Amino acid sequence: MTLAAERERFLQEGTLADVFAVAYFHVTRLIPTVPLRYPTVTAAQQQAFYAAYANRASLPHWQPYLALAGDRRLRRGTDPGALLQTLLLRAMTAHITVDLPPVLVATRPPALAWESLAPDFFALDPLFDKALHASFDDFGRVTGRHLGALRTTHREALELGNWLLCRFGKGSVQLRHLRRTAWQNAQRVTFSQEMPYNTVR
Repeated sequence: MTLAAERERFLQEGTLADVFAVAYFHVTRLIPTVPLRYPTVTAAQQQAFYAAYANRASLPHWQPYLALAGDRRLRRGTDPGALLQTLLLRAMTAHITVDLPPVLVATRPPALAWESLAPDFFALDPLFDKALHASFDDFGRVTGRHLGALRTTHREALELGNWLLCRFGKGSVQLRHLRRTAWQNAQRVTFSQEMPYNTVR
């Protein structure tokens, strides 16, 4: 199932398992708007990154997110801010902290140094504010409908989205920090692989 299809299922049904797909969808749709020096490398990174996400059900580090989400729906009595925040943080930790470093190592062309690829990688950082704003708009619409609250109008749904944004709008800062750490870890892996072993004479 594509990210667009997962997002649509969330919008229609409020499925918690699709919460991260909403944010992921908005990030990926914005990437083509960024001018890059090595777009084929970024495309390869995104393809490999998504392959790890598509295989999440079999990956141990994704289980905390999947266990919390299950196949439940948003219902009355749910604190939407706390629940969505926890789901997003668990998913970001799994996907960026664990999935991303090996993807960066595997997709780096041998002829290109890390320093050459860094500008393209970090050029994507400004996208996350826009992506989270769009995601919270989606969350506001869905929580207003599926929680059975009084927020049934478009305006009231957007107000809930804005409330979510205010509650954990610094998520883009956390996301950028996780990406920077993943980049540094990928470099360390490469350097350790290329460093000759010390021998005792």
